Amino acid sequence: MPVSMGNIYIKETPREHEQQNDQRRACGKKTKYLQKPNTLLSPLFFHPYTKGTQVNMDSSHHCAWRKSGFCNGIIFTNRPVLIQEKVGLKITKTDASWKGGLRLGCTIFDPSLMDPNALPKFVCPDLEKTHGFWVSALPQDCMKEGTVISFWVNSQGHFLYTVNEGREYLLMKGLLVSWPLWVIIDVYGTTQEVRLQGRSGSCPCAPEVSSNTQPQHSKSLDEDCILCCSHQVDSVLYKCGHMCVCFGCGKKLLGQNAKCPICRQPVKEIIKTYRS
Repeated sequence: MPVSMGNIYIKETPREHEQQNDQRRACGKKTKYLQKPNTLLSPLFFHPYTKGTQVNMDSSHHCAWRKSGFCNGIIFTNRPVLIQEKVGLKITKTDASWKGGLRLGCTIFDPSLMDPNALPKFVCPDLEKTHGFWVSALPQDCMKEGTVISFWVNSQGHFLYTVNEGREYLLMKGLLVSWPLWVIIDVYGTTQEVRLQGRSGSCPCAPEVSSNTQPQHSKSLDEDCILCCSHQVDSVLYKCGHMCVCFGCGKKLLGQNAKCPICRQPVKEIIKTYRS
């Protein structure tokens, strides 16, 4: 049965949750090893399906907007960010009829294991004191169309940001940098639409997340499982064809009647692959 993390429910049993913690700790031990140039990282985009009920996204999952109202706009990154990995977020549309604005933070919990229907309406205050979440609101004067917020986590566990490449500000501290950290964004209040930025201010180059059967976004056999981060990819999800998980996590997906983490097609069978 789901495990409650504050107002968010993780789709795993207590035993599975403890195993997941062990796997996260194992990932944490790799932190220094994984500090590679950004050009070698897998593409960063918004998580395709774990998102607030009012969130829509474009086909590349780089642009996200709130359909209506002022809340239920929570989104995550598709993968953990690395220490000192700088993420650019452009505010592309605002709505002056509301108050408040963009909230940012990180979580140690993989959004792929969360129940989207259990996400709270707001990150602040709903997740501010929840274990494994660090969230805070940006100053109101940042909430202007065209503003680019750049942010990163340093090795001391400080969440830092700049506005339009200006001076650095500290948003929060105390993040557990020994664990993987997914970015959490709340498209709240006056902030109505945001877009992930590339290093030069343009959209990052990344394959689109597609619902077709071609495994364009699959991980290779040399990469870590997208779910546990500790075992290598060694299985094909049938019938979409994506290779993005280890056999153990694939069996869990099949047992839970879950869907492919990439294209969201139903998983009918797990096919283990072997090197020649």
